[in-house]
Amino acid sequence: MNRTQTLKRLGTGIVVLNALLLVVAVGAFAQDGAEATAGLTTGDGLAALGKGLALLGGALGTGLAMTRAIPAVVGAVAEDPGQLGTGILLIVIPETLVIFGFVALFLI
Repeated sequence: MNRTQTLKRLGTGIVVLNALLLVVAVGAFAQDGAEATAGLTTGDGLAALGKGLALLGGALGTGLAMTRAIPAVVGAVAEDPGQLGTGILLIVIPETLVIFGFVALFLI
């Protein structure tokens, strides 16, 4: 397996990991909402849907950004090991999209 295939699989793995985290979070919200269904309105249901979409958008955005950032960082570090610190920073920056999704989730 060559380097390009390995990097594509790594990027796909990151996207799948973010999707699994999203499923776990949505499952937790579903259990939380199932305990007290009496007195809920349509607005409450739409708010829960908005929370899920906020988290989904952040997770998908992070996954897509990471699939492009990681191969670039690996290539740069392979050519110049001194670029490792900058590369790690460039990998960490897209993770803020998930944090923004969580913040939006709690603001809704």
